[in-house]
Amino acid sequence: MGLVRLNFEDPPGFNVEKPAEVRLDVERDFTIRPQGGQAGAKVEFRPYLENWTPSRMSELVGLFGAVVVSARADPDATLRITFADNRELEVLPDPQYEGWGFSAGGHLIGQTAGNGLYYFPPPP
Repeated sequence: MGLVRLNFEDPPGFNVEKPAEVRLDVERDFTIRPQGGQAGAKVEFRPYLENWTPSRMSELVGLFGAVVVSARADPDATLRITFADNRELEVLPDPQYEGWGFSAGGHLIGQTAGNGLYYFPPPP
């Protein structure tokens, strides 16, 4: 597929009319930090390159079952997700492509090509 997909369970109190698939698709390299501000491990995901081999996938697998406590998308489309154990996943904007997209309950938010955010449906 050319992306990393993280699926999330519906959190208690997530108010949607029907059960929602909550997911994050990342289509570029990203960083997982043991605690916000530390250097962390850059997860390289480039299956479109010939002879590509994964790196730092153990850090990605280590997120299995982790609890999200906050998520923030900055105006430049930098995405930061913080987990209960203080690990942080950071996706910087891709300079040429849509680097990430988050969907839940029929709503989408993601990085436009270059930088900036898109929303669907658009905010009122």
